Amino acid sequence: MVLFAMLACKKHNDGTRNDNEIWLHNQTIEPYQTKISKGTTLTFINKDPKTHTVSEFNKKFYSGSLKPDDSFSYTFNDTGYYAFYCNYHNSMLGQIIVK
Repeated sequence: MVLFAMLACKKHNDGTRNDNEIWLHNQTIEPYQTKISKGTTLTFINKDPKTHTVSEFNKKFYSGSLKPDDSFSYTFNDTGYYAFYCNYHNSMLGQIIVK
């Protein structure tokens, strides 16, 4: 019985983030800054137990509420600089540079 309890408490293994993923993890954005080519699709994945959003400052994209394990994808068809944040946790900031 004790072994079962220890296994149930084991920290969830989040795996390895790929280059086209941005994780909302430990109330941070990982990676904070991402450089991509025009036409690239990025997927934002909530790896936290809390709900987050992905909101671009100039309203170019918005994920809506992302519960744990939810994801949101966006294709960057225009070059430029995109800054984004979480509506619920304003210290969660990120940047995307599209060339």
